Amino acid sequence: MAVLANGTDIPLDEPPATVEQWNRGDLGDVPNTGREQSVYPPNATLTDGSFLKDATANIFAVQPSTRARIQEGEKPLFVGPSGSVLGSVDYRLEIEEPTAMLGERNFWNLRSHEVSEVRLLVDGEVLSRQSGSQRVTVPFEDLDSYRSVNLTLTLEADIRVDLIHILENCNQYNRYGRACIDFDRELEPDSETLTVRDSQNVTVYDLDISGYRTTYPNGDLGLVVYKNYPWLGHALPNGEVRGVWRFYSARDTEWDSLVQSSDDGQKRISSPAQPLQVTAYPIETGPTPSPRANVTILETYGEQTQPGALPDAINLDTLTEPYTASFGIATRTKTDRDPDPVVATGLVRGVTAERPFSSFEEMELSESNFTLEILDRDASTIRIKATLRSNATGDPVETGDRDGYVIIAGERFNTTRNGTVITTLPRGDGSIAGRYVPSFWWWDTPGYMADSDVVYARGTVLEWLATLFRFAVPVSLFLVGVYLIDRITGWRVWPPWRGV
Repeated sequence: MAVLANGTDIPLDEPPATVEQWNRGDLGDVPNTGREQSVYPPNATLTDGSFLKDATANIFAVQPSTRARIQEGEKPLFVGPSGSVLGSVDYRLEIEEPTAMLGERNFWNLRSHEVSEVRLLVDGEVLSRQSGSQRVTVPFEDLDSYRSVNLTLTLEADIRVDLIHILENCNQYNRYGRACIDFDRELEPDSETLTVRDSQNVTVYDLDISGYRTTYPNGDLGLVVYKNYPWLGHALPNGEVRGVWRFYSARDTEWDSLVQSSDDGQKRISSPAQPLQVTAYPIETGPTPSPRANVTILETYGEQTQPGALPDAINLDTLTEPYTASFGIATRTKTDRDPDPVVATGLVRGVTAERPFSSFEEMELSESNFTLEILDRDASTIRIKATLRSNATGDPVETGDRDGYVIIAGERFNTTRNGTVITTLPRGDGSIAGRYVPSFWWWDTPGYMADSDVVYARGTVLEWLATLFRFAVPVSLFLVGVYLIDRITGWRVWPPWRGV
């Protein structure tokens, strides 16, 4: 594994929790500077005042979150309804020292400076506020209560400096006029406050599911699950369905270096703090069942989507062909119990959707009875009647108002209100096959299973001879086998009518 990891990246089956642990620890490595320096990433927005210089706030990470690379140009940052914003706030002070002679000075003395308050805003509305510091973690919750799912999170901080404004006026100089020996001093409190902010556009990942359920005549479970966001999959009693997504984590390259500013200018330094971001990308063309012996995917609903390319620094196998961005999956599962609740797993760590099995709409499903009958025939044609009924009630099944249909000798028909089809076909010497192809059980109620039947186009004598031949061959083979066993073993069971 070590050799493999050195040569390629390894995709993850689920969002890793260690990314959030890493980010919490690395936030503490962001340099905590004094009053003379400010440290920030190169893309930071800076604000200057009279005394506060290079003031900035920067979002370090939003978690839990997943960047979903759906297609080229569409890479939303999904965040859970609850989580936290990690960020840094920094600034430096620029207060000129008095240079004039005593008694002729106008200057400021520093009393205190601090990040007085930190706020988290959602679309410009204050969600929470707390006392400030240079490394902040601001929790949030209930993002799913907003009308829009596409929100702007803003980390906002107030930076305050308190000073004393001192004004000195000389009343009397010495005899040489070079030094003040008597002066008045006026003291006046002064302060300056700057507000700095940084924003991140996010999509609230509030996964929800719904669908249909049924029970097959043999006891199998039929389940259709619809969802409102790209998802990782859902669990079944004896298996699961996995979506097309896998994951990797990579550092935010915008934090690879930091700018250190002071009165002497700016310089780049290597960043000791590098936040990580979880990313989801498609790796399969469609959802997959597991295990295949228990779970069968009947239908997948979704758009064919062309995946985008991964960054050059990420060495992972990727799709080059379109994949199905599914919003619904229908399955049939071999099981003797119901999945209660139905649980779907999301792309954001910790986000799942649970819904009671009973809340899925129940659809009736039963066996059908499809039969073929020869009404008439001549040398060139044969007249066939197909009948389709419910095996449970005997009621006729009309396919004209449903999505199902019947096929007779390769031709497609709809049954009438009495559940029949009558058609004339070219006559051959072989069999004529027909079958009922039902619609999906979640499309029509009641739903029906498929059924088929076969009739023979031969004349009456040929039909009897063909039937006799079909039975004579296996019976003859059985009797030959009994004869050979009797000759080899000496059991004296031949002929079978011995002793009769």
